[in-house]
Amino acid sequence: MKAPCPRIATTISVLAIATGMVGFFSTLASTSAARLAVLRTVEPYALAVQEQLIRNYAATGHWVQTIHAGYDDTWTWSGHHALTLFLTAALYRLHQNALWLTEIQIALIALGAIPAALIGRATLRSGWGLALGGGLYLLHPAVMAIALQDYQDLSLAIPALTFALWAMRSRGRLWPLIGAVVAVTPREECVPLMVACALITWPPGGRRRWMTNIATAVLVAAAYVVLTQWLSPISTAPGPGQGHDTPLVNAIQTVLQARSADDLVGMAHIRTFYSLLWSPVGVLSLLSPLTLAPGAALVLMHMTVPYGNGVDRVWFGHAHHLAPVMPFMVVATIQGAARLLRLVRRWRPRGLVVGPAAAWLAGASLLVWSGWWVAAWGTGFHLVWSALPKDPPYRHPAWILADRLPADAVPVVSVRQAVVVSDRAVAYTWEESLHDKTQGAGLAAATHLIAPKSLSEIVDWALSMDGASIVDQEDGYVTIAWPSGGQDHSGFQRDRRWPQIPDWVPQGYTMDTLPGVPPTPPGGIR
Repeated sequence: MKAPCPRIATTISVLAIATGMVGFFSTLASTSAARLAVLRTVEPYALAVQEQLIRNYAATGHWVQTIHAGYDDTWTWSGHHALTLFLTAALYRLHQNALWLTEIQIALIALGAIPAALIGRATLRSGWGLALGGGLYLLHPAVMAIALQDYQDLSLAIPALTFALWAMRSRGRLWPLIGAVVAVTPREECVPLMVACALITWPPGGRRRWMTNIATAVLVAAAYVVLTQWLSPISTAPGPGQGHDTPLVNAIQTVLQARSADDLVGMAHIRTFYSLLWSPVGVLSLLSPLTLAPGAALVLMHMTVPYGNGVDRVWFGHAHHLAPVMPFMVVATIQGAARLLRLVRRWRPRGLVVGPAAAWLAGASLLVWSGWWVAAWGTGFHLVWSALPKDPPYRHPAWILADRLPADAVPVVSVRQAVVVSDRAVAYTWEESLHDKTQGAGLAAATHLIAPKSLSEIVDWALSMDGASIVDQEDGYVTIAWPSGGQDHSGFQRDRRWPQIPDWVPQGYTMDTLPGVPPTPPGGIR
């Protein structure tokens, strides 16, 4: 009579996790579509660079971009050695646009619920642990916020390291090796964290298996360094193409040089920005301190990074550097919750057998509380709740004009709108890359320009090209075209003062009521 119970628990849990993954993907994909529709992503320029690199690699097998000034054209796989970019490029071929690129990231992060669920089952020692582990993963607000970082290879550290934490304690002998390989694919910052996964995880085979896992992790780390340097060496010489340091490297240096708590400049945000890391039930992670330790160390490092160094302390900013924290935080929370529920399950007040029912009720309460908390947070964060992916009923006029460009057009746009043309092999921004990538040729290197009609300085500049004319218009924006092969006689200068691109808001909305776009915090993004 007891045999069907585990199967029922497993079946219900699997169905719940599958439904949750669909809801996770649909809501975040709909939110991403809403943001892209009004060009209010975390940073459209950064997304444009990623897309053009991935697009050109998918088409030619070379990492080449023209839309970003500085660095070399290849930009060393988007400035980092991210092996996930090869997978992303293969998937990008299926549907070449920026929205699909963001959906690839969201889908891969959603898949992290599977190892999280398996960790929950192993720790709770019950099929209900699948629902507990997968639910706490999918209902973590910081996981959602990082999944909406447009496309950032480091964001994929969440599912990759979560998988590694499960694989390191799996009974299968090949799983630790597979977990170590998967863990290093998002970016170079994940290499030491993959070794940390092996160090903090006690496998079923005991000490001998634990040492084998550590040796495997070290060998994979060494292989990663050799492979990536062979595929694309990072130059240390000054000038274009040099390897640039990362916020994590800066943070480690700052920690080693720190003299007092005053060096933790992020401490002022401990109860605001950083609090999302342990909301809504993250306090349970304290019941699994060993798993939590690497994540806590990374948070301290993040706190040392000064303002203006590519790290923002708002979730609608550059928060993807906290992605490697989340696997340790989420898994520690799952383990802490499961251990607490196991204690409750053994509860026998006055000989009464009430523990199993109390444990089931407590576990369900944890998930219901998490869902309620995330619903309240998500509404304030302007998530577009949806059971299936959907597009908004409006689009920025720059998107519409870009869609109507000829296939062989070489367009020029503003950096704030670069993502509308980053699905092309060659495209420029007039503020930056037009000068940097064309050796000062100016508009002669292009054939089309898209700009607001109100920016008369930019419009007149394009119309000064021989044979130039306005060929398309949409809601205050114009497309200007001219024959290729001419010359730009305008005295183009890179350091000129460029006019500000106006925000575009669809009719019936304000900047604070745009679906998918969180309100800008007081004082702006820091």
